[in-house]
Amino acid sequence: SLSGYGVSVNGYNNITIKNCVIEQGGTSSNSYGIYVTSSNNSLIANNSILTKGSNSDAMRFTGIISNDSILSNNVSATGDTSFGINLYFDSAPAFNSFTNSLISSNRIFTNFSSLSNGIALDGRVFNNNFSLNTINTSGDAINIYGYLWDFTNASVFHAYNNSFYDSVILNLTSLNIYAAKSYNNKFINISFNESNYFIANDGSNFTVLRYADVNVTDSLGQPISSASVSAKDIFNNNSFSGITDANGSLVKQQVFDYTRKPSGVTTFYNNHTLNVTKSGYLSKIVSVNLSGANKVINVSLNSQTDTCSPIPGNDLVITTFLSCTDSLISVRTLNITSTGNLTLIRGNLTAN
Repeated sequence: SLSGYGVSVNGYNNITIKNCVIEQGGTSSNSYGIYVTSSNNSLIANNSILTKGSNSDAMRFTGIISNDSILSNNVSATGDTSFGINLYFDSAPAFNSFTNSLISSNRIFTNFSSLSNGIALDGRVFNNNFSLNTINTSGDAINIYGYLWDFTNASVFHAYNNSFYDSVILNLTSLNIYAAKSYNNKFINISFNESNYFIANDGSNFTVLRYADVNVTDSLGQPISSASVSAKDIFNNNSFSGITDANGSLVKQQVFDYTRKPSGVTTFYNNHTLNVTKSGYLSKIVSVNLSGANKVINVSLNSQTDTCSPIPGNDLVITTFLSCTDSLISVRTLNITSTGNLTLIRGNLTAN
């Protein structure tokens, strides 16, 4: 069959392409399942797309595009040098770009060769969110190449500030991540082979982040709500901050693990230091290593007024819950109010 496109949009905004089945009938080259040029605020969702020819992307976007949503599509490109989703913005005019868009919950498959990439960010692609995608490819799973073929401002990096969240890369043969002419692209909770990447020797980089969940309890294991949690990395930069909920939890906080640079140079941000405070409790500072995987951090706070170590011979007054572990407490008098409770674990209490 001749080259062509399943669906082609050129210069129209607020377009919806939804619930379509698009399959290339032959194997002609340069045939795209969905081809979008300069369409803003558009929705492409729940489509099933298959292309078979060479250089025949399942989805290709070019021109000037912003605020598009590409959601829950099942895309396959089985021809040579054919991509699943190709964001192709590397040519003139200089204002061509793909920005402020959401690419989420798509299943992306290619299988012809090492040149059949999953998601390609080619040229001026910045400030986009990619989340919950599953990428199974024979080529690079995510290929970021912020270069300009027209050589206009060729020294400028044009692919940047893109965030990839909660996705799975199943690529076992080619690169999981390729980065050139790109910087400040973040990979948050991405399941991939972290040794299978390439970074061009041009100053490019990418950063890997994890999730940290913080649980704050009292000495009896009861959750403490409205506790203030703040964290800093090894360079004393703010990592995250927040307030615990009714369950004493602060969940899915993004934490920098490392930044990869050319020639294997890596900047690590661990250990992180957590400071946990709550009125009526003694503050606690905890050092944690948050590298390698998502982490759950459990922090226990002791009451500020009830202490297991009073001045010997003085009164011990308990007005809240108090748990003492491996302690020998010698006090003059013991006064437990109607709301108080004393628990001794492998401890001894002497009251004169």
